[in-house]
Amino acid sequence: MKTKTFVRTPKVVAVLTAGMLSISACATGDGVDGESLPDYDPTPQTVSSAAPEAETEQLRLPLQLQDLPTVDPQWATKPKYSNDIFLAADDAGGILTYRAVDSSGTVLWEAERPQSCTGFALTSVGEDSIAVLSDLEPGGEGFGTTTVSGYELSTGEPMWGPVEVAGQHVGPGTVFASSPASQIGEIGPKVVLDPATGEVLLDEGEHEHLRIVGEYHGIILVLQDGQLQAHSAAALAQSDDVPKPQWAIEAAEYGWSAGQVSSADVGAATSLSAALVGNAGDELSLVDLETGEVIASGITDAVQDPSSQTWVTLGEELIGHDPAGGEYFRESVDEMEFQGVGSAMVYLLNAEGGLEARNVITGDVGRAYDPDEGGTPAVPIYISPSGTGVLKIDEGYLLAPAD
Repeated sequence: MKTKTFVRTPKVVAVLTAGMLSISACATGDGVDGESLPDYDPTPQTVSSAAPEAETEQLRLPLQLQDLPTVDPQWATKPKYSNDIFLAADDAGGILTYRAVDSSGTVLWEAERPQSCTGFALTSVGEDSIAVLSDLEPGGEGFGTTTVSGYELSTGEPMWGPVEVAGQHVGPGTVFASSPASQIGEIGPKVVLDPATGEVLLDEGEHEHLRIVGEYHGIILVLQDGQLQAHSAAALAQSDDVPKPQWAIEAAEYGWSAGQVSSADVGAATSLSAALVGNAGDELSLVDLETGEVIASGITDAVQDPSSQTWVTLGEELIGHDPAGGEYFRESVDEMEFQGVGSAMVYLLNAEGGLEARNVITGDVGRAYDPDEGGTPAVPIYISPSGTGVLKIDEGYLLAPAD
């Protein structure tokens, strides 16, 4: 692995248009060839340098993080988190630079990709966290081939790959799908890759009555035989067919259909203990990944506080769920959206456009910002168990290291 010094480059996040950000993997098609691809180096390079200090004079920092230093890893995409390490991408000169940063604010490594390769995942093999990045291999007839590779998250060392996949990353986890040329915006049969090797574990094209829902750090959810089933990646890797599931839920009880069921966890910042499952466009259910217990149903979103493991669900009501069973609180709400969670607080955007901070145990409204301070609010989207926070600003994302 190469070693390089971290150099601050100008932000050009404005070129990351909504259309580009919506692409969740390397886009392939006419014009994607050796001449049109920018010059980039996909090999992860060791950095081991502190991220530069962020300019916060014009920002309004949340009370939970205002006493911490704030650094700028130059992230344009939403960071994902595992084992005290955050990963996201910057965009400059038509090249994405994925950058792994630990909870002290140290940039560990970075790797370049074409601008369309925004799709990435974090998964796990045992105690090891794996970063799965997409890439493009130029084709001889104007078409690029999408490949993916797995890297050890803390070092950037290659674990497997590159392996060829049919098309875009759709997630959650190591789930990829082809894109039918005749159906813009649609996806074809999905495959799920083994987090340990990159090999295909399940292919919908080979299992007519199986639908892949998602991969969650080694746990794979599928809809088969009228059931939502959980399988371990390790068990699937050792079997020639789909083995007996770890648990199963009758899909008819929740109205899940093979053609519509999906997971809403694609953009989750961190590994979760439960999955949001439902038919596309319908209300969701929160399903415990270890036991198959349905924690909540009839909801639109859910977040988990990493410090207390409390789930907070949102629908017509805001509900705090005791990890030991039962509820902490329940309150009717109107047009709220989750913005972030951490340190026993959940942040929501209310119907008036204001940011509310609520205690995940009591549901009580707290103070998100110092009322005497001005500036543009930096919104905390995730605060890790160690207290390190990710802040969303207009230009991208900042990090408030606790270590």
